[in-house]
Amino acid sequence: QQARKAYDLKIDRVESVITSKLRDKLGSASNANEMFRIFAKFNALFFRPHIRGAIQEYQNQLLRIVQRDIKALKEKYLKYNQ
Repeated sequence: QQARKAYDLKIDRVESVITSKLRDKLGSASNANEMFRIFAKFNALFFRPHIRGAIQEYQNQLLRIVQRDIKALKEKYLKYNQ
């Protein structure tokens, strides 16, 4: 029981460090490609609830960036083909 508590505490600390790094990297990403690259790097840890929570914070931001990029691409295409 005591060993389990010690293990859980260590895992919590490691997850907190990873979550902090993940948030820092996602927060400083300037475009969707960078965000996807960061998500790919941390993908193996997404099953951990603590880390999954950090990722969910950035899902809407990523969707907005992708939508903005698609709109810009569409406008560029339409402008070029007119």
